[in-house]
Amino acid sequence: MTRTATLAGLLLAALSLAAPAQNEKPAVYKTPQEVYDALFDAMGKNQARVMIDCLTPAAQKRFTVDSAAYGIRLYSLQGNDKAKDLLAKSKPLLDVMAKHGLSEKVAQGLATKDAPNKAEREAILKAIKDPVAFSVDYATADFAVNPRSKDDVRKLKLDDVKIDGDKATGYTLENVKEKVQVKVGDKVVVREVDKVAKQPYLFEKINDGWRIDPAAEPEEGPKEEPKKD
Repeated sequence: MTRTATLAGLLLAALSLAAPAQNEKPAVYKTPQEVYDALFDAMGKNQARVMIDCLTPAAQKRFTVDSAAYGIRLYSLQGNDKAKDLLAKSKPLLDVMAKHGLSEKVAQGLATKDAPNKAEREAILKAIKDPVAFSVDYATADFAVNPRSKDDVRKLKLDDVKIDGDKATGYTLENVKEKVQVKVGDKVVVREVDKVAKQPYLFEKINDGWRIDPAAEPEEGPKEEPKKD
């Protein structure tokens, strides 16, 4: 989740003290800033339930489908000797898949070569009885396999928060380096240029509390042009 980018799994018991009980009501965040802070805090503390509860329903569905799609690709690697170590480490993820109705047999009918298209995403979501419970179990497993720390989660400053009724927007800015090809005389050379990556966030007010939806694709801010020789 910068992005979302992708989260996956292991031993649920390992985080039983860190995550709230399944029947505990989600926290109510009074401002977009509060839920933004809570999301990154939960990721740094490996709190799967809190993290999922911070997301809007639309973001929860995306997380569910993206996680399941990764699990489906793992199934397709069964029997591949080169993927033996990955499959061994990822077994808890597949256990979560099977627990929520996505057995290897079911996954075969949902398999995709690339990122699933709209129809394939809808089919994956339809195959999961309780998407939120699946997401919590999957994220909990992932945190146990690949535990995060506060140092692993970089929280940037949320800027320009604008509230319009039950909707809100905001964004973060990050200075990054990008490699580009530049023609110098008769040659093409690769140089690093400075770029400002703009990451938008959407917010939605549900039952008097705000939830967050990391936008699908980051926007690019102005970048410095490479100097000509």
